[in-house]
Amino acid sequence: MKTLLLRATLLFLVTTTTTQSADVLFDVKVDFPVGDGPSAVFAADLDGDGLDDLAVANLYSSSISILLSNGDRTFTTTSFASTPEPYSVCAADLNGDGFDDLAVADRQAVYAAVMLNNGDGTFGSPANYVAGIEPWTVVAADLDDDGDKDLAVANGQSDDVAILLNDGDGTFVNSGYYAAGDWPHSVFAADLDSDNDQDLMVPNWDSHDISVILNNGDGTFAAPVSYAPVHYAAAVCAADFDDDGDLDMAAVSTFHNRAAIFFNDGNGVFSYPIEYITGAWPYSVVAADFDGDRDIDVATANNSAHTVSVLPNNGDGTFASVVDFETGNDPFKITYGDFDGDGDYDLATANFEADSVSVFFNLSDIPITCCRNAGDVNHDGQVDLLDFQFLRDYLHQDGPEPPCFEEADVDFVGEITSGDMSCLARYFFSKGNPCDPGGCP
Repeated sequence: MKTLLLRATLLFLVTTTTTQSADVLFDVKVDFPVGDGPSAVFAADLDGDGLDDLAVANLYSSSISILLSNGDRTFTTTSFASTPEPYSVCAADLNGDGFDDLAVADRQAVYAAVMLNNGDGTFGSPANYVAGIEPWTVVAADLDDDGDKDLAVANGQSDDVAILLNDGDGTFVNSGYYAAGDWPHSVFAADLDSDNDQDLMVPNWDSHDISVILNNGDGTFAAPVSYAPVHYAAAVCAADFDDDGDLDMAAVSTFHNRAAIFFNDGNGVFSYPIEYITGAWPYSVVAADFDGDRDIDVATANNSAHTVSVLPNNGDGTFASVVDFETGNDPFKITYGDFDGDGDYDLATANFEADSVSVFFNLSDIPITCCRNAGDVNHDGQVDLLDFQFLRDYLHQDGPEPPCFEEADVDFVGEITSGDMSCLARYFFSKGNPCDPGGCP
């Protein structure tokens, strides 16, 4: 039996009974084999065919598995050698060629590795960049507002986050380290204070809190601000749960079997958490509109319960009772994407003990609603200069069609025009809100 050693902490795990409701729209799991000890999974269109695929970090087989969607609820799987112990993986276009590349954090090394896409869902050899002591998680975002994707790496042993700035061609320079809490487990990037730059959220396992590290606007960061309690915090994400135009936080309180919701006051300052019961030992969390009702729901991967918990949003930032779906053994990470091309969000988990990925196809015929992310033209979860470039290429250079109409119709007039480019420009240079139709006449 595989065992993942988490420092000297002794893990007491309990079980929970899973239930399934007709009110939640996911089918039973479909399992796909991957490598040995899959510790992370990330959804992105890796081969440029318009369908979301999956990248999986296999900790014990030192490999990455790529599951390319066939569009019919099946995948074509390949694997290739990675770093010695790849613990997390993310995907983004790092060299500006229009294809999503991979970045990997290797838990037992001191570096993050970048593997560039060959343009067909295959990848080049790893290029390693020094990141810190015991890198646990890597995330891609435009941290210095220069139009390309940089990397932030959470380092568990050195209790900090490394910033790797992109030179524009998919090569990186380590620009420094920023303190977090005790044993940062992961990192998430989002604009928390509505100033049009990407801030960082870091869940800290041993200090039981979330570090919010605000961007100074140039890729340097302020001192961390701690938000607690989140008991054995393993993961965090950001979304607008109460529909007030700013991004709130959802974290997992792993030993307490809870999801913790922090509400944003609009300036990147957060409330005391409100907790909701999940399955046992939630270890990862995502947020999206899973049921097509135009508000943002929460889903967690529960390692001990071997389940996914879905918490439907009531529409006001409170959540209905959890509904659980059975996964493979020991789900570590969860991701979402449209894997079958039917216009709604599906879920996938990386199952560490089962050496598999469980995919949950959404049974709804309700299309993805995207208006909360108006301006996120390339549908990567962030509103940045890359969206302006994507929209320009679509309108004037026969570029690809935006993945989601509502996100590209920034001015809410019912069509995608140069007016949307103007609206985005006002947002970038006068800090307007692209989600507010009043600000985009």
